[in-house]
Amino acid sequence: MLALSVLPSGDEPPKEFRIFAAGLNTTTKGNGLFDEQAAREVIASFERHGVDMMIDLEHLSLDDEGPNFDPDARGWCRLEVRNGELWATNVTWTPDGEARLRDKKQRYISPVFAFDKASRRITDVLNIAITALPATDHLQPLVAASLNGEGESMTPEQLAAIAEALGLGADANVEDVLATIGAMMKKVTDAANGTSEEPKPEEIAKEPPLEGQPVPMAAAIRLCAASRVLVRLTGRKEIGEAMSEVETWRKSHLELEEGRTKLATERTTLESSERRRLVGELVKLKAETPATAWAKDKDGIPDGKTPIARLASEPIAELRARVDALSPPKGARREEQIRPPAKTDDKHGLSEHELAICAERKIDPAKYAATRAGIRARSNTVQGA
Repeated sequence: MLALSVLPSGDEPPKEFRIFAAGLNTTTKGNGLFDEQAAREVIASFERHGVDMMIDLEHLSLDDEGPNFDPDARGWCRLEVRNGELWATNVTWTPDGEARLRDKKQRYISPVFAFDKASRRITDVLNIAITALPATDHLQPLVAASLNGEGESMTPEQLAAIAEALGLGADANVEDVLATIGAMMKKVTDAANGTSEEPKPEEIAKEPPLEGQPVPMAAAIRLCAASRVLVRLTGRKEIGEAMSEVETWRKSHLELEEGRTKLATERTTLESSERRRLVGELVKLKAETPATAWAKDKDGIPDGKTPIARLASEPIAELRARVDALSPPKGARREEQIRPPAKTDDKHGLSEHELAICAERKIDPAKYAATRAGIRARSNTVQGA
């Protein structure tokens, strides 16, 4: 069982305290290994930064976008390795920090640390806070409360009686008793307030970042919150499994998008081919003329393959309906399919349809007839070349 440093009872805020014990440090948010390599990396990062470590209140300085953001320090310290343990030394407290510890509003510490996901080795300490509800197991209070109400030390007999009442063994110590009472109080508080699957802001603030490299403090907190949500949404147990599931989703999404793009391209190609066929049918059915159906080439002659803007933008369903309405019924005999020639204007040789176009566009029929004759003459010349 992990037992962090024991400090003497009293109301005097400490000048130093232990942050991590040597070996595995267990917490309700995940374990962290502090060994020789961890000690080297943590101290190297601290010295590289070159400033004292800030001690804040409940990690409120980390969430600069939160409604309770509080950038003020409650204390300052240096980091030092002693006998394989990480200690806060040369600790100084601000008036508010000292008052909170003396009044026992906050009695514990809570470190935010980065660690390597594979080995759980701690690589950096990002923040230390004084807190009322620590995530680290079996913490000794910074300012120990007197257990008999008079500031005197607890006798072995009193400790044994309390341990027995709590269902602990005969070898239980003060830390075991305090940890059990703290857990019981937390359960009562949770039952009174109701539990939630989503992490509370103050709980998120005490979670260690999940990356193996140091990250900005506020970003580390947001990363923890996002990781918790990601694990819940994917239905996985750990962030590594959740990320693997997200990668599977990403590949499926890319394949789906690629399929959609290919299908859209094929659909566009097919529709373009069908549109040209339908416009050609309209020309054959005398519903359009080459001049009114096709775009003109550089010589001003209808190219016979590019529908004009009006027909290019007409919905394909409407084009199909027009062709179907004008086409003879399927199965009709050939002689029934031959339509009588459209009536023409005796003066200019124009059909009723062409006369309607001239009237609509205010074109002189004589000029229209001359233009049509010229186009047909050039077309015949090109076809015979």
